[in-house]
Amino acid sequence: MNVQRLLGRKGDLNRDYYAREVYNRKFRTFLKIISITLSVISIEWSVFMSNWIPAFVAATVILCSYLLYRRLKYKRKHPF
Repeated sequence: MNVQRLLGRKGDLNRDYYAREVYNRKFRTFLKIISITLSVISIEWSVFMSNWIPAFVAATVILCSYLLYRRLKYKRKHPF
């Protein structure tokens, strides 16, 4: 009886892990799309308006999204 309970609990942990993995993958994809879109818009704005502030905003968005992507990737390898 204890073995079945342990196996059932392990199955629950695996199911939770894979559900989290799917959520993290969707979130990373969404994060990439948003960061690329914002970066392109702000770079075009900085080129046409001759203003460098949007270029710094684009660099900050790219850096923050990359750091968050690395954090999620590390959590995927070490879930517990």
